[in-house]
Amino acid sequence: MKTEPLNNCDLQDLLEASCVRRQRVQLVYHDDNRNEVEINTYVADIYAQGGADYLRLDTQQVLRIDQLISVNGIARSA
Repeated sequence: MKTEPLNNCDLQDLLEASCVRRQRVQLVYHDDNRNEVEINTYVADIYAQGGADYLRLDTQQVLRIDQLISVNGIARSA
């Protein structure tokens, strides 16, 4: 099991695989007020818009990928 921080390519690969396989993911991210939020959800779509990458969750919530702190307990590299 990988425990090193995820670089952007590894992070994108993990999120895309979770989306395609419809696997639940644990996401920890900073909300707009910089509060740390943890959710367990499904990734419905990954897309780029205006120079940023986004996740659309099965709840229709949209997150910028750069808001993520960790995915499935593995930290995102800075």
